[in-house]
Amino acid sequence: MAIRNIEKHIRLSEKEDDILRRKAEKLNVSVCEYIRRMAVNGNILKYDILSLHDDLIGFRMVCNELNAIAKKINTHRKISENDISALNKQLDFLESYTEKFCIPIPEIVGEGENP
Repeated sequence: MAIRNIEKHIRLSEKEDDILRRKAEKLNVSVCEYIRRMAVNGNILKYDILSLHDDLIGFRMVCNELNAIAKKINTHRKISENDISALNKQLDFLESYTEKFCIPIPEIVGEGENP
């Protein structure tokens, strides 16, 4: 067993304490163990919502282009090589975004240093 002789004190609201206790109970660990594991192994993800603005504009452009292609295909009941090429281009664009935003979900009790 590790020797733990350094104390840290935190202040929580009643709601925060309740959330903390429920999360620890859900994992069947003590509150201290939960806090320790989160401090050592946990991740805090921060997203810059403002940076998504340009991405949303890109998605709107893709949607407009896909709708235009679909309308053309439905109107003329045929699809050209140019339409297929445009569809593939838009799908590649969308795929690049799914890779960009695909972030592994951190485990509460996961890999990392063990205290």
